[in-house]
Amino acid sequence: MISDSTVRSWWVPYEIGSANEIGVRITSYDRSSSAVLPDFLTIWPVITNTTSLDAFIRRYLPDRAAIEKSSTKTFSEAVRAPIQSADDFHRMLKADLGQSK
Repeated sequence: MISDSTVRSWWVPYEIGSANEIGVRITSYDRSSSAVLPDFLTIWPVITNTTSLDAFIRRYLPDRAAIEKSSTKTFSEAVRAPIQSADDFHRMLKADLGQSK
């Protein structure tokens, strides 16, 4: 969630960096559309309305299900079944939202 506190916080870049390192799917939710986002927040998709929230859900739910399913597989099964990386997830969601660079 984007707020004035989020934009000014020096912890947010650290928290996002830590989440990114372990493959967490990251997106910001900005309902105000008036806040000027710091550059580091625009690296990942930004949800601004219910349409973009729907796009996130369409990408996230199957992705999450694949990750959970892979945790029950044997190592050899998991290696053969590709799981979308966090970078791929972010790239495809940004394309869905028209935020591709």
